[in-house]
Amino acid sequence: MRFLDYMFYRLYIFAKKNKEAPVATAALGIAGFLIAALPIVWIEIPYLLFGWMPENTKADRKIAAAIVTAIIFFCVYFRYKPREKEIVKRYEHSKYNEKIPFFVFPLATFVVFLIGILEIILCDKIEEYGLYKVIRNWFLGLFQ
Repeated sequence: MRFLDYMFYRLYIFAKKNKEAPVATAALGIAGFLIAALPIVWIEIPYLLFGWMPENTKADRKIAAAIVTAIIFFCVYFRYKPREKEIVKRYEHSKYNEKIPFFVFPLATFVVFLIGILEIILCDKIEEYGLYKVIRNWFLGLFQ
């Protein structure tokens, strides 16, 4: 969580310098990072909440994406809003402020997004070829 806290701080300072809503902008950046990091969640949250999986229609995918984005954004926003001053105070004089350029954070989000897409492709191939039974048996065998 320290990485996300520090990322929140850097996005907060960036938004404050540009006269934007700092907490909302930083929370949106963190939400984007989490959505990029956990692409499997795009499907699972609507399924857990409403019991349906998005079909291949554009409307269902848009609804699912809007639901997931809103849920993650509001969870992140309400997590960081009360801690805003504490995080700013903690990282205000951090040695990493000078060492890490700002472009690293969007770059990290992009790299994590690519890894997540590879994870989705791997899961799709595992399901397509029926390898999930083999992997499940192997994984369960580790604990026997």
